[in-house]
Amino acid sequence: MTTTYNRNALKFNAVRRDGHFTPSAVVAITPHLRTSGLLASLPGEEVKSLLAVLTCITANGRIEPSLPEVAGALNVPESKARERLLRLQTFLWQGEPLLHSRQRELGLDVYTPAPGLIARQEEETAEPPAAAEPVRVAAHRDAIIAHSRENYARPRAEVERIIAEQMGHNKDEDADTPEGAARRRLRALGVPTEQIERLIQSHPLPVIEEQLDWLLHRHPKSPARLIVTAIENRYEPPARVRLERAIAAEEKSKNQQEELLAQSADLHLDVPAVAAEEGSSHAGG
Repeated sequence: MTTTYNRNALKFNAVRRDGHFTPSAVVAITPHLRTSGLLASLPGEEVKSLLAVLTCITANGRIEPSLPEVAGALNVPESKARERLLRLQTFLWQGEPLLHSRQRELGLDVYTPAPGLIARQEEETAEPPAAAEPVRVAAHRDAIIAHSRENYARPRAEVERIIAEQMGHNKDEDADTPEGAARRRLRALGVPTEQIERLIQSHPLPVIEEQLDWLLHRHPKSPARLIVTAIENRYEPPARVRLERAIAAEEKSKNQQEELLAQSADLHLDVPAVAAEEGSSHAGG
């Protein structure tokens, strides 16, 4: 997306006397948020919720707020914050949900922005200012760093793949297909990889897509658990969806009746004209 955060991990003004650095990270909103069309597409409340998530950035550049943290940032009850976060989890931008939830091994679930939403940028640092007491660093420090990079560093693509696997991502989620989109939507809700595989293999894709579309209307406390149960048990549409369908069916029936009446009126108008033509032809004979 448009939002980037700059990680100032090596700010010289954060150097302590022992030679260590204090990490610092900030969020920067770029014009691409506007020019990409995302800003216009998001309702106002969703923009506010997204900003609340993005500003929960740690000093190391991680954005993983919990529900209580977001609720506190928005000054709303947790139940209200959960609904607002769910709207971001079900909002698709360029085929990807804006927000993902992830289950911690211990503790509360956390929410993370979609990978395409964030661009990581290391901030270039200037030369360190002259200090009264120079920072003492071991003479062979540079050699150690060079050796470590040469022997242990890995290409970025490989590291991203390893991280994705550790977080439970499946390569099939990247496919530009309806199935790939369904996988991404389930992943954004926090459904584990094993359950996603089982759902995809055991249930028709239209059933999965329908339940995903209906989830927001069910106001779930645990979206991941509810969506799995709803798909497996083929839950009926929520009351609001049934009402919308009934109104749409009634409107369609009304339009069809009006069309039939209009066609009937046209037929009645044509009959006298035909009769008159027939009468005049008989008179001429």
